[in-house]
Amino acid sequence: MSTGPATLPPAPSAVNGEVAIAQPSPTVSSLEELAVTFISETIESIKPTPLKPAVPLNTRQEMFQKQQKLEQYITRSKELIAELSQAQSKEEKENIMCAVREWSRLMEMDSVGVPSKTPAVTTRFSWPSCEETVLVISDDEDEE
Repeated sequence: MSTGPATLPPAPSAVNGEVAIAQPSPTVSSLEELAVTFISETIESIKPTPLKPAVPLNTRQEMFQKQQKLEQYITRSKELIAELSQAQSKEEKENIMCAVREWSRLMEMDSVGVPSKTPAVTTRFSWPSCEETVLVISDDEDEE
């Protein structure tokens, strides 16, 4: 049970046989406080959450990594071509060519993996022209 004074609803009063409940009039300060609270909460709910800025990649470091990968690709390709020129059997040559293709595929996938900024292709909807909307419907089976 609560120990504080209980707030009772206003007692009904009878006026001309009708029962009316007396409402306490709100004070101006409480209305202002409610308005300020409402406006503040509304503004807070509308504000977009701040996005964390994207961390820019260091262009020099990125270029250095690309250069290293390219040099590695060139070195490995030269090794495979040297092995191919010294290969004796057709099976050896096929194995080496398979390795060359695999190495090239890996390098292509690596270069494609870097996100590039390509514009999205958008098509605009256009309404058909008047000539395109005319349909000729015939119930004659013989005529075409």
